[in-house]
Amino acid sequence: MSHHPPPPDISTIFGEVLHDYRSTRDISQEELAFEAGVDRTFISRLERGIRQPTITTLIGLGQAFNVSAADMVLEAEKRYLQQVRDGQGEIKEKPQLYSSRMKRQPQKR
Repeated sequence: MSHHPPPPDISTIFGEVLHDYRSTRDISQEELAFEAGVDRTFISRLERGIRQPTITTLIGLGQAFNVSAADMVLEAEKRYLQQVRDGQGEIKEKPQLYSSRMKRQPQKR
């Protein structure tokens, strides 16, 4: 029986990316929260991987850092995939979309 480590936690990875962006720019959580239009405690929760941002929050964070929200997501994805490779040797096969797994059920009349 093969034993695979659990997949990396994307919330924690995004938190690290957010912290790295903030540290590189040498701004406090409070300053970032003000610029992004969120509460400072929310920034703390994001950085610790306790919460995940909405698209609206991602865009606000990107504007605060003067980068695209997509850049932050791409960095998180890159780190996630690297951790998957490091932990499991290869990326798992993509799961099928939910709709393609569902068998058509006869419709009740």
